[in-house]
Amino acid sequence: MASYPIRAAWFKWPGDYTAPPLVAVPAAAGVVEATFVASLPPLVAGARTTSIDATIPAGSVISCTPASGTMVAPGSAVAYVVSTGPVARGAKSAKKE
Repeated sequence: MASYPIRAAWFKWPGDYTAPPLVAVPAAAGVVEATFVASLPPLVAGARTTSIDATIPAGSVISCTPASGTMVAPGSAVAYVVSTGPVARGAKSAKKE
């Protein structure tokens, strides 16, 4: 009968597992886009979209997903929305009537 060596590396006791450290998603609302993106590492910038916003200046971040303060694994992507500023008076809205 053949014998096979048992490798200790195959076995892990339940208490041996250590989860990777989590990091918080940085503050986003009202932060200039370049500053927000620079504050992301060890996270990565995800999808970038734009939106009209009456209160957040053009070029600043409105929100992000996951939300600011959420704890995520390093390397996670953070999608964010950048303000194009308010609609100018007299400008036509893209909304169909």
